[in-house]
Amino acid sequence: VGGLVTEALQTPLAHVNVLSQNRGTPNLAVVGARNRSEFEPLFGELVRLEVTESGFTVRVAELAEAQAHWESIMPPGPPQSPARDITVRGIQDLADRDYSDIPSIGGKAAQFAELYRVTFPVGCGQVALVPDRAFAIPMAHYVDHFQASGAQALLTTAMNDARFESDALFRRAALASVREAITEHPVDAALLTSIEQAIQSRWGSDRRVRLSSSSNTEDLPGFNGAGLYVSEAAQLSEAGTLASALRTVWASLWTDRAHDERAFFRIEPTMVAMGVLVHAAFVSEEGSAIVVSRSLHDPTRSDIYTMNFQRGEASVANPAPGITSEQFDYRWARDPRRVFRSYSTFSPTESLISANESCDMAMAVRAIHDHFRMLVDPQSENQYFAMEVEIKLIDQTRQLYVKQARPYPFQAEL
Repeated sequence: VGGLVTEALQTPLAHVNVLSQNRGTPNLAVVGARNRSEFEPLFGELVRLEVTESGFTVRVAELAEAQAHWESIMPPGPPQSPARDITVRGIQDLADRDYSDIPSIGGKAAQFAELYRVTFPVGCGQVALVPDRAFAIPMAHYVDHFQASGAQALLTTAMNDARFESDALFRRAALASVREAITEHPVDAALLTSIEQAIQSRWGSDRRVRLSSSSNTEDLPGFNGAGLYVSEAAQLSEAGTLASALRTVWASLWTDRAHDERAFFRIEPTMVAMGVLVHAAFVSEEGSAIVVSRSLHDPTRSDIYTMNFQRGEASVANPAPGITSEQFDYRWARDPRRVFRSYSTFSPTESLISANESCDMAMAVRAIHDHFRMLVDPQSENQYFAMEVEIKLIDQTRQLYVKQARPYPFQAEL
């Protein structure tokens, strides 16, 4: 995707916006774009889209001009080969894992494990928690299934055909056959039993669990991968849901969007693999937030955090059409601490979150920022280092839980 025009307004931290930031491509929201005179005559044409802070221009482009531009924005250097360790097998309790385990359990699970090692301070009302007893299914089991299902052979054959690169329809059909092979092949019985036992011993058969993607190509510095893969819910008391959810997460490694994003960053396809993070699903959600530990509007300001918040289970990262979340800057050194840029569709005149809860979130995110910087950027070489943190407020007590943390890709934006 060289650029994007949508008719739906987005929050700064929506997945599609984060991906655009990471690859350095324009993302423009124009209400009623399909009927605008700037766009309507150009449907089906190759165009040049330029987006600035004050407006945009769009016109027909020549292929040579487009190819030169695409070459200019491709990441430099040789193809990237993601780290992959398939010697680690069996259920991995995340209390025993850490950030260094990305090659075996993937980015999301390893960074979740590292959250257990963060010392969260007492905020303005409460201490942040991390969902306990989470575990990971290592990438080695995906590799086994990928081979046994015939999906690997299908992909190899397709990629050896010149049409895979030149013909989008051929590539789409080939990737669909790969995903179908993964989702139709039965999960290894011994592996499935071990996962069922791990869930039963932790949460019982009636508690829903979340199986989240944790590949070796997401949530990494330089490759965010926001929204490329899928997460699925399952419950032991609902027959078949666990195996189905696991295969769906594995298969999402080969969606069109995931393949194309990795191809843009020249990531070696034979080395990608999918681990799975498993934790209890959140219930009785009072709200959710995504926080970046730096200002999105002025990345030189590390004393200002960008916060997006939404009530209930409404998504901040993938908002429904016509729904916007609350957006504000949290300022550490100035009053008022919160400067609002917009309110939620569900509360258009006042904040959904208290000042103390905002303070609790900010203090938790600062602890995460400081902890992860020592791991990700120990020499402080990235002056715009920041973390993107997903937070939930649960039940009537509005207990703050940290669900996810990953580096935010400011370098592409700047």
